[in-house]
Amino acid sequence: MRAELEELQALVQKAGTDVFEDGVTELFSSLIGTTFAIAKSGSQHGTDASTAGRQGRSLLIECKRYRDSTPLDERSLRGEIDEAQERTPGLEAWILASSRSVPDQVETGLYNSGLRDGVPVLVVDWKTTGTPALPALLAWDPSTTEKHFGARAGALATLLAPSFIVKIAELQRELEAWQIGFGALRTRSLALLHKVRTDRHESALTFNQAVKGPHFVRRTGAGRKMAAWLASPSAKGSPLCVIGSEGVGKTWATIDWLEQVEDQLPITLVVPSSAMPGLTKINKTGLTQFLGERLHELTRVRDAAHWRGRADQLLLRPPSEGAAFVVVFDGVNQEPLFDWTTLLKVLQAEPFRERVRVVLSTRQTYFDNELRQLKALVDRPDQAEVDKFNDAELDAMLQQHGLSRASMRLDLLEQARTPRLFSLVVRLHDRLKDVGQITVQRLLFEHGRDTLGDRAWSDAQ
Repeated sequence: MRAELEELQALVQKAGTDVFEDGVTELFSSLIGTTFAIAKSGSQHGTDASTAGRQGRSLLIECKRYRDSTPLDERSLRGEIDEAQERTPGLEAWILASSRSVPDQVETGLYNSGLRDGVPVLVVDWKTTGTPALPALLAWDPSTTEKHFGARAGALATLLAPSFIVKIAELQRELEAWQIGFGALRTRSLALLHKVRTDRHESALTFNQAVKGPHFVRRTGAGRKMAAWLASPSAKGSPLCVIGSEGVGKTWATIDWLEQVEDQLPITLVVPSSAMPGLTKINKTGLTQFLGERLHELTRVRDAAHWRGRADQLLLRPPSEGAAFVVVFDGVNQEPLFDWTTLLKVLQAEPFRERVRVVLSTRQTYFDNELRQLKALVDRPDQAEVDKFNDAELDAMLQQHGLSRASMRLDLLEQARTPRLFSLVVRLHDRLKDVGQITVQRLLFEHGRDTLGDRAWSDAQ
């Protein structure tokens, strides 16, 4: 196949610049089913062809008929991306079609430049390793290839077509409105999730607590139920409710589980319940706007209107491709006036159904009494219960501090089973060895005396 590829490449590189631009543009039009308009010579502004809003698409193609010896000017190409983005506010993607291989470092530079501005970049070139994308495009439509590059090129495209079936399908998928930019958004969302897990300041901003300190233990029981929901929910629209009493580490368990299944996650948005009162319209329009605002906050480029449009496109994702989003609503009991049930009903309907997977964490009492276990939903929720540390979890936590159950008072040990109190118990256990009965109130008193000073409270108080 190599000889045929080299011959086809030589024929393409031999063609004039206008011929190359016309041929590539027509092939892309055929591939995605949307007509591209070719820019007038000398007025391209960072693009040779554009969909110009046809069928709701906004794609730009920059065609470069390079010989293998032609140097690639990365700075110039990055400037073309910037210019294209400035002139096309709703730009979905900037596509570089090159008749030679684009070096990896140049492709990475272009990708990062687009990422900075919120513009997905797709390079369709003639890689010398793997399966190159540009000859796959030529093989997609041999008659169009023959029309622009000659009978021999058309014959070679026909001959090569069976070898490019998978690559053509991959290229078509990458150009779908629901797929363009998906990978970059997913990467950004998971990077932010990692920052929340590892940066106490980011964690405090998002959750008003450090979700994962230097000492921790995996909550395997809850994690198994979460994993089962991710793989196969009870119903297609079933949310996952992470429930438990106060202080048992629901947020901690959820974020730790997300870390474990990171490779399986789509775009993942963690939303504190305090962000929800700003959602005044709990309907399809309001929720699409809400998703767009979260994407804008995630990327910090372009504007909310652009990301609202991107949210609309992401919600076109076929269910067979998997969800577009996992949205985690943390601490819903902290916003009791918000209509959580209506929110979840909307998310179980189109266009969100199967495209937005929902996780929410809440106290058991709020779930039972206020949400009424969400029995009003058509697709009932799956549940993952988080409880106090069991013996194995407690032993693991104590071992990390050089302690054991045998070295601690029974009443102090019982308080240490509550994850939120554990670090406090460990820090104060020496001081409290000779104190009478240990209660939560006593622990908080000692904590207050440490943080506010001995003069803040007296023993009598």
